[in-house]
Amino acid sequence: MNLATIEANKALALDAFARGDLEGADALYAELEPEYTRHGLSDGLVALRFNRLLVALEVGDRRKVSRLMSELGAELHEAQQVTPTLIEVATRVCRLFADPFPGIDHAASAGLVALAADLARPSAPPASREAAPDELPDLDAVARLEPLDAALVITGIADALRGRAGRPSWVAAVQRALGDPAPHDAEGQAALEAFAEAARAQDDFHAYQALVIAYERAAVTAPALAVELSIGLRALEQRGLPDRLRYTAAPPEERRLMVTAQLHGQLAWALASEAGAERAAAGQWRLVREAADRWLSLARARRTRGGGRGRDIAREAQVSLWRARAARAVGDLAGAAAALDGSLRRAQRHAFDDPFVTARVLLEAAVVAERRDAARADALFGETVDVALPGLDAALRLGQRASLVDEACREGGAPRVATAVEALAGRARCGDDAAAAEHLAVARLLLALAEPHIAPAAAARTTLVLELTAARRGERDAALRALEAARALEDGAAVALATLYLGLADHDAAASPGERAAALERLCEAAVEARALGAGAVRRGVETTVALAHLESGGAADPERAEIHLRRAAEAAEGPALADGAGAWDVMLPPRARWDLERAIERLCEGGNAALARRLCAAERRRAQRRPVATATARYAAEMAAAHRHRFDARFVQRVEVEDCFDLWAPLHRAQGADGWPLRAPRPGEARLEFRVFETWTVGFVVLPDGVRMHRWTLGRTGLGRHVAELRACLRAGDQPQRLRRATGALYDLLWAPFVDALAGVGRVVIAPDGPLCGVPFALLGRDTFVAETVDLVVARPAPPPAFLADDPVAPPTALLVGEATVRDLEISTLCGEHGWFESVSTRMGDELEEDGLVPALAHARIVQLVGELAPGPALTLCEERPPVPVERVAEALAAGGAVCAVLSGPVEGSRGRAAVGGLLAGVRGGVLARHAAPDDDGGVLLRFLASAASAEGSWALVEALGEARRAAIEAGLAPAQWGAYELFIAEGE
Repeated sequence: MNLATIEANKALALDAFARGDLEGADALYAELEPEYTRHGLSDGLVALRFNRLLVALEVGDRRKVSRLMSELGAELHEAQQVTPTLIEVATRVCRLFADPFPGIDHAASAGLVALAADLARPSAPPASREAAPDELPDLDAVARLEPLDAALVITGIADALRGRAGRPSWVAAVQRALGDPAPHDAEGQAALEAFAEAARAQDDFHAYQALVIAYERAAVTAPALAVELSIGLRALEQRGLPDRLRYTAAPPEERRLMVTAQLHGQLAWALASEAGAERAAAGQWRLVREAADRWLSLARARRTRGGGRGRDIAREAQVSLWRARAARAVGDLAGAAAALDGSLRRAQRHAFDDPFVTARVLLEAAVVAERRDAARADALFGETVDVALPGLDAALRLGQRASLVDEACREGGAPRVATAVEALAGRARCGDDAAAAEHLAVARLLLALAEPHIAPAAAARTTLVLELTAARRGERDAALRALEAARALEDGAAVALATLYLGLADHDAAASPGERAAALERLCEAAVEARALGAGAVRRGVETTVALAHLESGGAADPERAEIHLRRAAEAAEGPALADGAGAWDVMLPPRARWDLERAIERLCEGGNAALARRLCAAERRRAQRRPVATATARYAAEMAAAHRHRFDARFVQRVEVEDCFDLWAPLHRAQGADGWPLRAPRPGEARLEFRVFETWTVGFVVLPDGVRMHRWTLGRTGLGRHVAELRACLRAGDQPQRLRRATGALYDLLWAPFVDALAGVGRVVIAPDGPLCGVPFALLGRDTFVAETVDLVVARPAPPPAFLADDPVAPPTALLVGEATVRDLEISTLCGEHGWFESVSTRMGDELEEDGLVPALAHARIVQLVGELAPGPALTLCEERPPVPVERVAEALAAGGAVCAVLSGPVEGSRGRAAVGGLLAGVRGGVLARHAAPDDDGGVLLRFLASAASAEGSWALVEALGEARRAAIEAGLAPAQWGAYELFIAEGE
């Protein structure tokens, strides 16, 4: 059924409904539903299900009403973008169930209304939260909790929703990770009873030891219980543990941390591939890293006091593996490599007693390297094979290889054989293409010989790695085997990839239009599978590949279908998206899956589709930037932690049964901030100027309230980089006005002049630069006048919206200087007192800047100036005697304190500077003021800005404040290099 037929059938269904032929209308809607799903018409699917719900209500089919309400609720819950259609449907849902509907369960309808109310127009009747006591929060909110609280919340949600029909996919993911509720084994039950007895006797030493034993046992038999027990363990640790606990043969706190890292890793892997759960997955990986770091610090402290090192070396390798996987899963490849560094050196020296530990460390290092350096990855994969199966290269004949594998398996080395198979598959991906076929053949032989000795799940996983690698090389039969293994493992991302490879193989071999059409249908099946995945490289790569296949096919309907998949590709990079390389299967994408979408964007530009081209460009800009995970403000996290501790104490110490209730989760609703990156339309008098720079060409968009205009340049990254480098050199050189005029004039003619007519009458321009244009001080551009003299400018950076609460009181007009303040910085103090701009200006230094004490140190200041150098991470060196503080921690403290603006002394050049700005944007209400150039005498521009911004409550007041400061500096005759170095950054989507 093509799009024209769909429209025709939709009209027939509406006509049948209007004529009172309800059964006929429902039959037509039932035929349309799978077509809407296949074509990706998500808005139409929501409207269709609402219409079917109306029909079911009219005919009184309660079973169908219940099912359709569940499906409609899931669609509204998992909507990627709020569209007019979604708003209309949500509004009508609120009106339909404003009063109890005869014969319909009120609790179910209230839950649907609660979902719809968040999307409905302000005119819709408000949904009563009290009417739906079983309503639970969106899982994205969980990632905003304080560490070690999130897992219990996830457990509670999974338990509360267990068995409910139509639950969202992420609930199923949590249930798979936690498993079905299982009774505690005898040892674990005895440990729990011993814990309760010791807790009532206030014997923290024995209570903690018993609870650790129960926790370890629960990790095997009842993961959901283990996650809940972790809250009790944390409460005991916060109370303070006796020192003798740290010197027992197997320190309980260290054992507990290893189990914690493992459990949170389970949850994170399950959530990472589920649409809508990306933030929650990132939060779980953060917990893994923190547990691993804490274990390392305790182990090192114990060894410093005389503990042995030999028994720790293998456990330290395991912890480093978990820490590396956690860093890789959030896109921090440098952090993953650093986490493995010590264990990798030991593995290459064969310092581990167990060769399997050596092989796993080498394999993980190769997996990390594969995402950055194929040659190094190939070498590490080769070392893994040598360690896992020594002598394999010399055993060239079949009999010798069989004997080698048989001997290894008899000695319990079957897992090492599986590791060797995965490493050989890695060599086939990264090494010499001519040798890839031989690597795959040897890997298949090894797996066939060892498979009887390997656990079924591990064998399926190894088979999947091997066959996906072969499918990537074009083997259709391998794609079929990979699909079978992926379905057995219920791995959605692998299913999507295997289906994609089948479609590509059929498409490449198609000799007739019918065969090509069938292949395209197979590719569309892959896109349907990908739609349920978390937003990341696999989902985006599948949609892009399918879109390009349609564009190249040349059929009459193919351009329309390509646009559907391109829109989905944009959705896969919007909102909370996984970083490239974070997914387990990212490296398995086919080479033709052009992640940067350049070919598709170029085709759209040639066809004049500026709106979709702009959306794809915005998605690519955002994807290239690091996106920190927003967290809740401290007091709401404390409320959640207190509620969980009370619940734990009631259940396991007082032995009182506690039921889950909405009140327990209510703080999550209050703490949940905005999510996603909507492409907001400009306000009247405002324009958005957005760029995307490719290697050989550039495209720019000016977005006005009445539409989008586009301009293309034949100048790419290198050519633009030369122009920007010349301008930066002028700024560094200082007093060279003529040279600076030439450089700014050239960039004005290139970047601004094509849009002058479109920008006539505009008072504010939001600029979204890309590539080398990120280093352009746009305020300095101009010929006879500077751009800053005619419009207010602000730079949009990809970053999540701030995590503070919309109804929190704005901080009073106070300012903080944080770090080693200089005399120039301390001039800010002149803005308080008699001038009346700020109530107070104070300085924070020394011990106040410890990472754990940042929240109280930065509380209740509207403006916070961060005086310090940027360090890798990115991090800020706020105090010379203290280690650098990660930008994410500073952002959390800013958010907790209600700061409107953060000022970076600068400079913030390059990728590190962009990452620092993006991270800080997650914690401020308004924006981040930063410099392009090194700090020197600013001629009072900063003081002018702060004076105007003292009463600012949001982004646009800061934009106006900087505009006033710039214009005052220009009128005063200050050199452009003094006032033009400042830029104000806001989060893209503001």
